[in-house]
Amino acid sequence: MTKRPSLKAIANPPPPVPLAVAPSPPAGPRPQPSRVGKKVVSVYLTESVWRDLKLLAVKTDSTIDALVRQGIDHVFAEHNVNRGASEG
Repeated sequence: MTKRPSLKAIANPPPPVPLAVAPSPPAGPRPQPSRVGKKVVSVYLTESVWRDLKLLAVKTDSTIDALVRQGIDHVFAEHNVNRGASEG
């Protein structure tokens, strides 16, 4: 026969052994420094509009991003919003 545990051992179990806590990995990939403090805006364009925008960027030695920001600045000016999309 096996020996039964005493009531004292059942009433006062040994403290649990603390588990080793591994450092948590970063929450996710860090954004590029040029994107810190900025939000993403997505626009769906037809193939022909996207192609024209891309060609215009090449012809003007610019980027699609810069052309879109220029367009946003024009919309702000049209509505008398005193803020440029190009800032920051």
